[in-house]
Amino acid sequence: VVVHVSDVEPSVGPGLAQVHSSDFTVRRPLTGLQGVVMDDEYRPVAGVKVVLDGQGLATETGADGNWAVLGARSGLAVVRFAGRVLADGREVPTMTRRVTVVAERDTRDRPLFMVPVDTASAMYVDGGNVVDVAFGGGALGVRLQTEAGSLVLSDGSTSGYLTATLIPEFASSFDLEVALYPKVLWQLGPWGVSFSRSVDVEMANVTGLPAGRHVLLVSLAPEQGILAVRGLGQVAPEGDRVVAERPL
Repeated sequence: VVVHVSDVEPSVGPGLAQVHSSDFTVRRPLTGLQGVVMDDEYRPVAGVKVVLDGQGLATETGADGNWAVLGARSGLAVVRFAGRVLADGREVPTMTRRVTVVAERDTRDRPLFMVPVDTASAMYVDGGNVVDVAFGGGALGVRLQTEAGSLVLSDGSTSGYLTATLIPEFASSFDLEVALYPKVLWQLGPWGVSFSRSVDVEMANVTGLPAGRHVLLVSLAPEQGILAVRGLGQVAPEGDRVVAERPL
């Protein structure tokens, strides 16, 4: 930017009657990313560490749940929200989300809902043996079965406590690969748990679907950051649960 000033009567100083010009360097706009973190009651969650994986950028949510970073790389960013214990003693889990960042603009991510973990659902699982876990001692109606050696936690161990938390319909943090909206979501914890072999799944029929009704079953595809369709389930004859038609 070049600014020219002329035809101005000087008031003080020598040489001000002549044409004067100044050169300014204008930097390009910064690339920014911002968002907000709330719990399942739409209350802001403060003090959550927000990390852009692989970019060396991090921040924390403020008292109003908002967060922002400057200098992000444009394109697909993996944003990690570190779990923590809230002031009321409830624990929110670590979560990740993929966000497309627009160059030289402030990209506003949609709200992230961190739903407190249902600690009453916790069950200890020894992955060295055949896994057959009914969360909450069966009270939740969520059950997983898989072969020995299939379970892997985020730290590489094969044994530990698993949880299953029912996620409110509005609080899904991931897009679905098909043009449908999931009615029931269960979040398996802790963050990063995975299975190297197929899993038999059944879950409570919390929406009261009629016996025999078929439903789509989805799970997180971490590489794409979306909920991918894995197969079909069917409401059992008793009407109390949905059972996967084949291992997922």
